[in-house]
Amino acid sequence: MRFQNVIGSAILFAAFGFGQSWGQSPDVEVGEISTPTLRWGRQSAVFDLTNKTENLKFITVETRMKFEGTYLNASRTARTHYILEPMNTINVKATVDIPGNFGRATMTVALYDVVDTLDPLMAQQKIYEQPFTLMFHIPDPLMPYLQSKVTMPPMVGRNPDFDNEFSRVLLELLAERKTPSEIAAMALADSAFVAEAIANLKVKTYLTDDSGTLRLNVPVIRAAEADEALALAKQGAADLAAQIKKNMPAFLRVRDSLAVIGKIPKDTNAFMSGGVILYKLYPAVGALLLWHDYGQGFIAGRTPLDIFAGTDPCNAFMPSYMYAVEGGEVVNGTQYYNMTIARNRLVLTWGDRVPDVDCPEKLNFTQPLAERTEWNYVRGDIPDVYMFDTSLTYPSMRILAGGANDRLQKLYDDYKKISEKYRPGQFTMGCRYWFWNLVATHALRQLLIENVVHRGPINGQFRLELIP
Repeated sequence: MRFQNVIGSAILFAAFGFGQSWGQSPDVEVGEISTPTLRWGRQSAVFDLTNKTENLKFITVETRMKFEGTYLNASRTARTHYILEPMNTINVKATVDIPGNFGRATMTVALYDVVDTLDPLMAQQKIYEQPFTLMFHIPDPLMPYLQSKVTMPPMVGRNPDFDNEFSRVLLELLAERKTPSEIAAMALADSAFVAEAIANLKVKTYLTDDSGTLRLNVPVIRAAEADEALALAKQGAADLAAQIKKNMPAFLRVRDSLAVIGKIPKDTNAFMSGGVILYKLYPAVGALLLWHDYGQGFIAGRTPLDIFAGTDPCNAFMPSYMYAVEGGEVVNGTQYYNMTIARNRLVLTWGDRVPDVDCPEKLNFTQPLAERTEWNYVRGDIPDVYMFDTSLTYPSMRILAGGANDRLQKLYDDYKKISEKYRPGQFTMGCRYWFWNLVATHALRQLLIENVVHRGPINGQFRLELIP
C-alpha cells in the first residue's frame, strides 16, 4: 500500500512546488520536476536536463530529505551522477531516499556542475536548487505507538538503522509478534519497504527467523516495566550514593597519605601522572567506580564491558548491549561509557551526558565489522585526558568501593525479578546496561547534591588512559 492515504496535503505541496528555485543556469536547463511517489524507501525525482552549450558536462544531482518529525528528525542524502553531452537533453531519474519518519519533511533537489563526480561538492558548483514540502501523517493503527518516545542505547539512535520513528515502532510491533503483512497494513507502507527493514534487522542479528517465525533479540522495555525499574534504580542509586559518601573520608585520607610519601604528585594538575585522577573526584567516581568497577560487574560480570567492540560511536553496532525502551528521557540515564583498547592501552571514555560526534557522510552499515570509519568529537565535547596507574589508584578506589557488594547483588536480584515479570527469559546485558545507566546517573546526581563530588566548569567528558 502506498502513502497517498496517509500524506494528505503533502500531494498539494509537492504538485505546486512550494518554495522558489535557487535559480537556472544559462548553460543547463532543468525541466519541471516530477516528485517521487509519496512513500518510504528509495524513490525517484524525474525531470529533463538540457545542455545548452557545446561542452561536455558532468552533473551531480543531490536530493536531501529532512524531517521535522514526531520526535525524531531523520534525514537522508542521495547523489546521482550524469554525463550531459553538448546540446543534448536527457531524462533524469534522481534517487530520493525517504526514511520511515512521520511529520513535516522538506525534499530539496540540487544540481551541481562538477569537474569530477568523485570530488566533494562545492557551493560555487551549484547551478540549481528546488525545495518541496511534504507531510507524513501517522496512520490511526500506529497512533498508540507514537504517544511516547522509544529510545535506544547511547549513540545507536543516531545511525540510519534507528534514526527514524518507524524503525523503533517496528521493534515494538515485532515484540508483539506482528507479522510483516500486519505491520505493512498498520503503517500503510509498501510491503517491500517493511521486508527490507526486517531483513536489515536479521543481518544485524537483532532478529532471528526460526523457520518463518520471527524472534526479536532486542529487549523492548515497555512503559510499565520502565516505570517500575526506574523506582528501583532511584532507590538503588540512593543506597550506593550513601555508601560512597560514607567511604569518602577514608578515601581522602589514603589519597593524601600517598601524596605525602611521594607516590602521587601534590600538583593536582599533573594529568600525565598515573595517580592524579584521585584528585579528580568527578571522573574518578563516575568512570572508575560507577562504571569500570560497579557497572562492569552488574552488566557483564567477568566479560569485559567493551560495549562498542568491533564498531564505533557512528556505526554503533552492539547487539549484545541493545535495548529499546518506551517513555523518553525520564526513564533513561544520561551517561556515556566506552571502554576500548587503543595501541595496547586500556582507554575509558566517560561522560555525564552523551557527547556529540562528527560522523563521516558515508558509513558502512551493511557490514559493520568490515570497515573502520573516521570520526571525531565536536569541539565542545572533546574530553579531558588523564592517565591512571592501577597500582597507584587501587588502594584508594578499593576503600571508596567498600561495602557495596551486598547492595549491588540485591539490586541485581530485584531488577531481575522485574525483568522476568515483564519479559521472561530476556534478562540480557542490554537491559542491564539500560538499568545501570539509570542507577549511575541518579547516584552521581545525589553525590552532587550532597557536595560529595563537584562537576566544576567542564563539559563533563573525560578520557582516562591506563599506564601499562
